[in-house]
Amino acid sequence: DRLHTLEVMLSRWDGPVSVVVYSRNVTHDLEAIAHLGHRVDFHMTPSVLHEGRPYPVNSLRNAAIELARTNWFVVCDADMVPNRGAYASLKALLPKWERGPASVHVLPAFQVAPGELPPTSKDHLEALARRGGATQVHPEPSRVLAHINTDYARWWNATSEYRVNYSMPYEPYFAANKRVPRYPNDFAGYGNDKTAHCLEVWYSGMQFWVVPDTFVVHVDHPVAQWMMQEAGTWEENMKDALTSFFTDLAAKYDQ
Repeated sequence: DRLHTLEVMLSRWDGPVSVVVYSRNVTHDLEAIAHLGHRVDFHMTPSVLHEGRPYPVNSLRNAAIELARTNWFVVCDADMVPNRGAYASLKALLPKWERGPASVHVLPAFQVAPGELPPTSKDHLEALARRGGATQVHPEPSRVLAHINTDYARWWNATSEYRVNYSMPYEPYFAANKRVPRYPNDFAGYGNDKTAHCLEVWYSGMQFWVVPDTFVVHVDHPVAQWMMQEAGTWEENMKDALTSFFTDLAAKYDQ
């Protein structure tokens, strides 16, 4: 149900792509993605393998990472679209990243007003933001903390990477080396899946740096079928998973 957005993403990303498809009808889905097989490494996960369990969002992310052809990657949800030239810009930074401290490299996330197309460049994005057509992603008071540490005011004038502090529930999209901790598989369905991962990234001692010219934009879409089916179980699942995760994390990093 995100195939159109994936096609937009591919029109802007020149590098290799690893995609995990959670499929309720493998034959149908293989036919739907066949025309993209020359550009994307698709990995099928039949939903029957997870029958009776919540949508395995973090397990799918981990599979995409493990099966990626490269040591560096960007975990980008299928409803996020990068600016044009993002792959080349990030690839040019790799020599510096390889020499630097263990870090993840944040791509600021934005959303645009209904009817607006995802901006293709930082200049385009800035012009759109000035007339109220673009904001940081999830600016509403109940969710703003998830991305506010990116320091959007600083980013507009940034010409080089800058380091930002981590505080929960910060959950940016970022580029990272495969040395980064994996997403915690106990988080399935909706809620705290990326938040928990970023907390462990911070626990592991990795730094958060924001890249100056690369960004991603959220593309609106209908609510996914799995989200509607599992809506009544979100709160209970999140609470249980988060409680055990805190305990495991403290033990793992001896804190």
